[in-house]
Amino acid sequence: MPTRPVDRTQTTSLIVVGLAVAAGLTGCGDAKVKTVQFERPVTEQFAAQGIQLRDVSCMDDTKAKPGAKISCTAKNAVDTKMYIEGRVTAIEDKRAMFRVVGLRGEAKGTVIAADVVRIARAQGLRDARSASCPSTVPVPTAGTVTCGLTRAGGKVYDAKVSLDTRSRATVVVAKRPR
Repeated sequence: MPTRPVDRTQTTSLIVVGLAVAAGLTGCGDAKVKTVQFERPVTEQFAAQGIQLRDVSCMDDTKAKPGAKISCTAKNAVDTKMYIEGRVTAIEDKRAMFRVVGLRGEAKGTVIAADVVRIARAQGLRDARSASCPSTVPVPTAGTVTCGLTRAGGKVYDAKVSLDTRSRATVVVAKRPR
């Protein structure tokens, strides 16, 4: 059975490397960036990459100085919970420039299960009927996650799933049922 990666960027798209964003500053002296001033630019910049976010929420006010850490959470179109990490890179004209330096997520198991069935069928298992995965699946995965793939006749096969940092899935289905 082939184990080629299948591009799944439309279902869990979440890895964006080197995203640069600007946010306005408040106060004077020991200035801070209000969380809402990170949330809007993050949402807009991900949208520019084709990733629609909702429920964007960033940590409490961040010091406006290079190197300051920014942490946000959000959900994408298929409810993958995303953890966005960034750093302030510069302060220019009362705006904090920051860059996304890390991104990970937790995909809903039902979303991954639908992908397992689609990918198994694309790999030639046309009798794939349904799949059951853990309730949440980390993206990217550390190793593999085991889902159960039900084929015609009701037999369940182990399906080992791995998701890389570009949200591409590899699915390997066992040759024998459980």
